[in-house]
Amino acid sequence: MTAEALLSRLQHVRKSGTGRWRAQCPAHSGGTGNRSALSIYETPDGAVLLRCHAFECAASEIAGAVGLDLSELFPPRATLEKGGKPIAKPWIARDVLKVLDMDLRLAYVLFRDIEVGRVPLNYTAEKAKTAKDRIGRLISELDRAT
Repeated sequence: MTAEALLSRLQHVRKSGTGRWRAQCPAHSGGTGNRSALSIYETPDGAVLLRCHAFECAASEIAGAVGLDLSELFPPRATLEKGGKPIAKPWIARDVLKVLDMDLRLAYVLFRDIEVGRVPLNYTAEKAKTAKDRIGRLISELDRAT
């Protein structure tokens, strides 16, 4: 999926640079003050990266709110065939680091809240497992990219 296809599902979209946009985050019910809380960036290889600046919504939550799976924001990985098996093309380390950075920032905020005795109301064991699994996959991508 291209960034343009994603942008058609968002509200209050405005261009903020080459391959960059701002929009209202669909994962939370923000007021008019949050019309540009979501940053969208399309990498040169076609991956679409998302970041909510208002509530640090996970990229999977943002994608799910517009009816997409997170995997649809990344280009297909199988590019070559050898002996009938697709060969996986590793992600560019810079792009993996951007996504990992967003997930780690969210984890930091959540752990800080837990440390001071505030457990976010919308934080569940399922979300924790999803975030842990995603961070694990990103770390393995970094290992393959280096």
